[in-house]
Amino acid sequence: MKIIILLSILFIYLNIVKSVDPPPTHSLMTLTQYNAITIKENGVWTRTQFNVTVRNNMNIFSVLDVNIECMDDSLHLRYPSDIKDVELVSPNVYHLPKYLREQGGLKPQSSFSFLYINEGHNPAHFGLSNIVFNESDK
Repeated sequence: MKIIILLSILFIYLNIVKSVDPPPTHSLMTLTQYNAITIKENGVWTRTQFNVTVRNNMNIFSVLDVNIECMDDSLHLRYPSDIKDVELVSPNVYHLPKYLREQGGLKPQSSFSFLYINEGHNPAHFGLSNIVFNESDK
């Protein structure tokens, strides 16, 4: 009998925890990047292509939008077209592409990728902010 009561309390607790809105922290999403191609001109490494993956680590909520922003002056694009598959919001701030936002955002446990070509061989220091959750996933 005690086990049934304990299991019932645990079940109720898990359902309450599951229904609570997630806190908008960056640990719910991750951003990883790797050096894909480095371009050498006249014996000098001048430009590097980086592939970036943004992942929604949540199990329940979709992310309708998120800002992907360069946290310092490490993003050095030669041309505006040197960053692909994200949309510019303001200088050095980007967000999810329109097609993804229109499809309900980044689904739980899924990711999307974009690329950029940075001057030199160092990656830009990106961070995630202004995460907008899909309230209809409750």
